[in-house]
Amino acid sequence: MRYRPLFEAAVKGDWKGAEEILDHDPEAITATILTSGTRQATVSDVAVTAGQDQFMENLVKRVPEKNKASSLRCALYHAARRGRTRTTKEFVDEVDSVNLALLIATESAL
Repeated sequence: MRYRPLFEAAVKGDWKGAEEILDHDPEAITATILTSGTRQATVSDVAVTAGQDQFMENLVKRVPEKNKASSLRCALYHAARRGRTRTTKEFVDEVDSVNLALLIATESAL
C-alpha cells in the first residue's frame, strides 16, 4: 500500500513523519490513503477519526487553497459528528464561508 506510512502517521499523530512524506509527495495530502469497500478516506479523514487534533491543525495549514473545501468536507463532517470541537473550529476557520462550513458539517446528519 503506497500510503501506508502516511496512514500510520495519521493514526499515531506523528506529524514529523507525515510532514516528511508530504514534502516528498505533496499530492498525498488529497489522495485516497485507505479504501474499505466503497468508502475512501484521505489523511484528514483518518486523522480526525483517530482524534489527532494537533495533527489536523498542522495538516489543514498545508492543504492547497483550491482543494480546501473538497478536501476537508468529509473530515469536517466527522469532526463535528464526533464532537471534536477543536478540529471542527480549525476547519471552519479555514473554509471561506461559515455557511458552507455549517452545510458541510450538517448535511449528512439529516
